[in-house]
Order: sequence, then C-alpha cells, then structure tokens
Amino acid sequence: MLRRHLASYRTEQGPDWSLFSADCGIEKVLPGGKAVHGKKRLYWGAMLSYYGHSLDEMAGRLISMVRDLVADRSKQFIRLRAGAVSQGGIGLLLPSPRPESRLATIVGMLLRTGADHLGDEVALIDPVLRQLHPLALPVLIPREGVVHFPELDGGPPRRARAGRSIRDEAWRRPLSVAALGSREAGPVSVGRIVFPQFDAGARPELVPIPSSEATFLLTQSVLNLDVWRERALIVLTDLLRGAESLRLAAGSPQEAFELLTARVPGAAG
Repeated sequence: MLRRHLASYRTEQGPDWSLFSADCGIEKVLPGGKAVHGKKRLYWGAMLSYYGHSLDEMAGRLISMVRDLVADRSKQFIRLRAGAVSQGGIGLLLPSPRPESRLATIVGMLLRTGADHLGDEVALIDPVLRQLHPLALPVLIPREGVVHFPELDGGPPRRARAGRSIRDEAWRRPLSVAALGSREAGPVSVGRIVFPQFDAGARPELVPIPSSEATFLLTQSVLNLDVWRERALIVLTDLLRGAESLRLAAGSPQEAFELLTARVPGAAG
C-alpha cells in the first residue's frame, strides 16, 4: 500500500533502524463464516500513532507524519500551514492560523477541476524568488471529506474505540494526485491568497481584505517563524504586495470550492 503512494521515494539501501513499524493485524474466518478483522497499529519508535481497522487509515497517518518530518527539515523554505495549488501557472494559497483538515478536501476538489498540486496542508515558499514549491506527496483526505471523493473505494472505516488518546482529527486517507486527474506543479508565483473561515451559520462570501489584516493572518500561518524571524515578514509583505488577498467565509468545503472556482472561468465547468 505504501509503495502505491511512495514508490518514487524508494531506495535500495537504508539505515539498520526503523523509524516506523506496523502491526497489520490478523484476518481470519471463524467457524460459521464470520470474518474477524484484526486491529492495526502503527508505531513511531515506541509511541502508538494509529490504532484501528483500516490499512488506508494507517497509511494516511504514516504519510502525514513523514510529511511533517520532511517539511520540518526543509529549512531553506518558509513553511506555511496552508493548502496550495497552481491554476493556469499562478499559485493559489489557502493559509490557516491553526490546523485545518478541510484544506485538503478543498485542494482535492480543485485538483479534480484542472489545478496542479502544490500541497494540501503544508506550503513551501522560496524566500529568494518568492515562489511556491511543491511537496510531492498524496493528498490526505480527512474523514468528513471522503464523501466527496468516489476515488476512495468504500466508506470510512470504523472509528477507534472511544477514550483513546489518538485524536480523531489525525484520521486521513491518502489519495494520489494522479487519481484526481492532476499532476505536480513546478515552482509558481503566488497570485491569490485566500483565508478560509468555516462557520455553518455564515453567509458564503469571498471578499477582499486590507493588507494589514492579510499580513496578520498570513504571519499566523508560518510554521518556522523561529528560523526566519524578521526576514519572513519581508517575504510575506512582498507576497501580499503582488497578490490578491481575500477572506472566504463558508459553511463547508463544498461551499468554499464553489466560491473559489466561480472566480476562475472554466475551472469548474
């Protein structure tokens, strides 16, 4: 399963130690024909990182941790908590000041309608050329977003037993960019910066915001501000100077997607 999503990163040699280990459970059929599906466990070192019934779910958890480890070591980039795609060679950035799994759902929907992939929840910015760079990993679809993607066979697996320490929001299922009919983008300039705000009672809208508000919100999404410090503010200011800044209010990823594609003629049909 991991080879399906990470084959291009496979090496012939590696270390003697393993960062991750997995117990894939035991599948058996009891007398009378009842199938028993063993619980699956993923460990990061000695820490239990996944416990449940789904290999897809366990793969998504591993890829999510690998993504964060790789991004954390990419210190040559300013790293944002954001989704990002390329539309017609122009970058669309969707920053968030806090973890927001619905960004991946929006990114997946945009990829299906012709956008190229840059990242679903982590975006990398080159501080010299001010360009977005791709983080070439599968899109990690959260539990509530699976309904929008028939490419993911079957419904969501059963949830882990109540009271466990592993957070529900860590639940993901990997979906390849190719399965969405898209491809990885090359480095692109940022043309639009859209700040999503989800509120079930809000009126859906996509409106421009002043640069002062955009600067504050964008700075909150920086994940390695301790590395770049005041230089990050210079880069972010340049990005905002050359891009359209908007606030998006929506009750769901579907509403957000419809607002975003309404501004790109032909993107959603």
